[in-house]
Amino acid sequence: MDILVKYVRGVESLVRGLGIASMYLLLVILAVLLFPVFARGGDISTIWALEVAQFAVGAYYILGAGWSLQQGAHVRMDFLYANWKPRTKAIVDAVTSFFVIFYLVVMLLGGWDSCAYAVVAKQVNHTVWAPYMAPIKMAMEIGIFFMLLQMSAEFVKSLIVACGKPVDLPDAEKEEERLYEGRAPRPVFWRTFGVCAAAGALGVAMLALGIPHVTPDGGWGLLATIIGGFLVVAAPIAALPVTVRRLHDLDMSGWWATGFLLFALIPGLGLFTLIGEALLLAQDGAPGTTGFGPDPKGRNLIQVFDPRIPKPPAPIPEVPVPLAPDVERPYWPPYLIFQAIGCVFLLGGFGLSRICANPTWFVMGCLVFMFSVIVLIRGVVCMKR
Repeated sequence: MDILVKYVRGVESLVRGLGIASMYLLLVILAVLLFPVFARGGDISTIWALEVAQFAVGAYYILGAGWSLQQGAHVRMDFLYANWKPRTKAIVDAVTSFFVIFYLVVMLLGGWDSCAYAVVAKQVNHTVWAPYMAPIKMAMEIGIFFMLLQMSAEFVKSLIVACGKPVDLPDAEKEEERLYEGRAPRPVFWRTFGVCAAAGALGVAMLALGIPHVTPDGGWGLLATIIGGFLVVAAPIAALPVTVRRLHDLDMSGWWATGFLLFALIPGLGLFTLIGEALLLAQDGAPGTTGFGPDPKGRNLIQVFDPRIPKPPAPIPEVPVPLAPDVERPYWPPYLIFQAIGCVFLLGGFGLSRICANPTWFVMGCLVFMFSVIVLIRGVVCMKR
């Protein structure tokens, strides 16, 4: 029975990780839909925006389906089910799970043939932009596979409950919050980052080996291509939580990771941004307890500044001092100045793109402007703290 419980916990951890990662597609959808608004009036083509948004919504829907099943967010007609006992519900769930598993297996096999045809025939969508269909079909295949895994875990869970033994599973919301809370020391960060980098390199190698060997029946080439594509996309996303905790260890907000990501996408600045980020994350963490938690090394400020002291001295009673009135400090000027800089970059990029007939300058201006908007939104959210 313990093996079955471990299987359920392992599968739900994988599905929960994919579901949390798929939530970031909302930012992609928002950015793609906003781009035509900023590009209006210029000579920049936006025929790709609608289809990219459609593909992103489809991937968001199918990749998060397993997590929705785990959370019980799917619609179900439970006017009779709600009044049954937990053991009766588990027995009915175990029986009805076979129908869902059969349906998902049929979808998985059909998607396999469709993916093979899309790769071999280099299938494109019959639109003006004519994008390749293989990436979105592979994403759907991955989402169906993870939903099938979650459905198998639901079946096992129902069997365990039907046998009269409750299943103690971790709280999903607390597990999600734990990903970004606390501080990560340098060894933990570099170890996790090394694993993610190796997974990404393995994914690139599998893509290079698998794509030329895809057959009309799929074969091992299609399997290698799907796994490789999944690793290439999942590796940087899996490195994001530990990067946020590493920034916390430096007593910096985790939102800096978003800024690094935006500047890394700018042509010509991406390599320098990554080098600067690596040098920053290689620094030693802030000693003592900060607003993000205690020091992972167990240091305190007194021992850091004077190592000869073996332990903190006895507390000295403080003399009561009359409280001085709080001085109000200006809060908004830094955010407004940064927002003005973003507007200048947006207008300058638009002007240079019209003068040089090169849309790259406008794209760079849009990225800086979007980053300034994110900083301003963060200022509004944290205004009452």
